Amino acid sequence: TPTSKPTKTPTIPPSTSSPTTAPTKKKPVHAELVYPGSDGRLVYVEHNNKREGQLVNTIPDFSYCGYQGGGVAIPTVGTDTDQIPIKITLFPQPNGIDRARIQNAINYVSSLPPDEHGFRGAVLLKAGLYHVDDDMIEGEAALLLNVSGVVLRGEGQGSNNELSQSTTVLKTSVEFMHEIIRIDNRRTRLRYLEINSTRINDAYVGTGAMKFTVENPTLFTVGEVVHVKFTPNEKWLSDIYANTWMKSDSILWTTSDYSINYERTITHIVNNTVHIHSPIVQPMQTKYGGGEVHKLVKRRSFEQRLTQIGIENLRLEGPGVTPTLSTTSKHRLVDAIMIQYSESCWVRNVTSLHASNSAVQIVRSQYITVEDSAYLKPEGPINGGFRYSFYIHRNATHNLVQRTFTENGRHDYVTGPMTPGVNVFLDGYANLAWSDSGPHQRWATGTLFDSIKVTNHPNDIDDSALVVEHRGGGGSGHGWAGAQQVFWNTESPVVVCDAPRGHRSYAIGVIGQEAMSEKVDNSKMGVYRGHYDSLGTHVALRSLYLAQLQDRLGREAVKSVTTESQRQGFIWDELYERYHVD
Repeated sequence: TPTSKPTKTPTIPPSTSSPTTAPTKKKPVHAELVYPGSDGRLVYVEHNNKREGQLVNTIPDFSYCGYQGGGVAIPTVGTDTDQIPIKITLFPQPNGIDRARIQNAINYVSSLPPDEHGFRGAVLLKAGLYHVDDDMIEGEAALLLNVSGVVLRGEGQGSNNELSQSTTVLKTSVEFMHEIIRIDNRRTRLRYLEINSTRINDAYVGTGAMKFTVENPTLFTVGEVVHVKFTPNEKWLSDIYANTWMKSDSILWTTSDYSINYERTITHIVNNTVHIHSPIVQPMQTKYGGGEVHKLVKRRSFEQRLTQIGIENLRLEGPGVTPTLSTTSKHRLVDAIMIQYSESCWVRNVTSLHASNSAVQIVRSQYITVEDSAYLKPEGPINGGFRYSFYIHRNATHNLVQRTFTENGRHDYVTGPMTPGVNVFLDGYANLAWSDSGPHQRWATGTLFDSIKVTNHPNDIDDSALVVEHRGGGGSGHGWAGAQQVFWNTESPVVVCDAPRGHRSYAIGVIGQEAMSEKVDNSKMGVYRGHYDSLGTHVALRSLYLAQLQDRLGREAVKSVTTESQRQGFIWDELYERYHVD
């Protein structure tokens, strides 16, 4: 029985590399590596990584992802005393010139003093069609939110292909590359300086660890923000076969390029042991270069991440096909929403149409929640660099994307190069996908794909899949797309879960055909089959993220960030009915 399992297991034996056909669905059982114990609390089983024997790794706790660090309800806008106040209400102009008016309203609210919670107020856009491309500049966004505490709110995103009287549409028609909404302030972007560095003492800091010992703990105090830095050496590159399968024109991996920072906060210090607020997702061993801890300080005193900014209840629509703009042209809306250098912001109830790349792209930001949103009717090329529907990359960490739907995308739930984790995609449905979801390139770490469903487009020559793999010389040298990736209770036509020596990725409760990578399959040197558990049958814990959140913060925290149907089970049918375009 689950409660009788030990907290340590023997070394996980090697598995055969041949593809496995998913068995017939059976009654769910608990996962081997994390499950509820007799007291209801989660038990994390320590285990080894590939080609190793040390039982020092656990599946990370992903519950720290999302607005305000997880388990915190997104604030509401309205007239009650506990809501964010509406400061300006706008209606669409009959002459169809709305961009400047909306931007001026945003600027006005941005000039107001923040309240005790950091909010200045909301701009409410009443239902209707707003044309927001007057005097737009190529490569820029139609609307910019560059001050904390401002909410841009419409009255509805619409559903499927239908617009109702309560839908607020922001539309662009310009035929050059652009965004509709950007959250960013280029002048005040937070860029840290690293000071007071010390080496990590431990011979092996495993995945999931929340503490480690250091040479000089006196350099730090509780509450300080630090970089826990992975400092790889040449042996690490060699043992993971980083460059073995590259092409002649590939950009080779180097130790300096893959020195990766994980931003964490020190919670307490006991002797020379430093405890941090969120888990390590990159195992660090002295034989592979180990790691360091660096205190972080601002370069300039006024630098800060934007915070408490919300985008909600909107339908964002770019140009479709016109006499001068073909369906394959990239000269159109690229990203509906771009979020950069921000923290504890949110996007909810937003639908994008005709974007060539993303509904929402999260860059160098943390604790962002994106929910109840959709990427529909994309236009533009169906090849590399396009249709990354919900995209987390470039030092983005602790973000949550949940209850989302995509149609005709490519890499629908995806992370970019060296994305440091933890990050979570929860309860998503990628319908008619042209390619795979998962880490895309260059060593993304610590991502949870929880209750994600993928179906493939009938014209796609390959079955769409959830994939973590060595991509060899794909692109300009993608190499290992990621490690310490978790696929939990997913469904897809195909699943590929590979890992290098000293690391591990996990396919737990996944339904789909296990397959070898088509880039570098796991019969090649240095590429190993990851951890598969309950292939073909979902495990009993419906959502790992929600189970971890309840374990850490309790049931009320789960209620604060979920819907009733989400707490009852899978919501793929609900997402399909709400967003699918006939």
